[in-house]
Amino acid sequence: MNASWPAYWREAVSPEDAEFACSLVNHTMTPYWRQRRMAFSRRKFMQLWPEMQACIIEFHGRQDGFIGWDLQGEISHLRELHLVDGLRGTGLGTRILRDWMALQWNSGAKEARLKVFEDNPARRLYYRMGFRVSHYFEDDTGLLGMRCVLAEHPGHTWSLNT
Repeated sequence: MNASWPAYWREAVSPEDAEFACSLVNHTMTPYWRQRRMAFSRRKFMQLWPEMQACIIEFHGRQDGFIGWDLQGEISHLRELHLVDGLRGTGLGTRILRDWMALQWNSGAKEARLKVFEDNPARRLYYRMGFRVSHYFEDDTGLLGMRCVLAEHPGHTWSLNT
């Protein structure tokens, strides 16, 4: 575990971690992709997996979700944030995102960016946490780009909840 990570985060390093993350993304995102006549690519996910920093969320002593990101200069890109069924809407996503934003701030990031489908309820979480729509993709997928200038966020005195 990285000393600066929350205690309930575990670095995703094993093939089993990659499989868990892959299956979770497929499960949580398939309804959005199906609606758009898109399909999940396990091969593409596994190709991109080594390029992101990823952690398994073990808040309840089991695999509760995972988060993946990469830092490019002063911009951190949230690539994935997924929770298992039954944990969405419980406040855990807010805590994970708040802790992630603190970690990015403490790592030198000035801005956080992400992509989300406009009909994904997670969009409300991102908005509550200070993200604003920065652009709409022109490919008719309903995908939005969102960004948050970390220093402008109302709670930017970032500290980790461990």
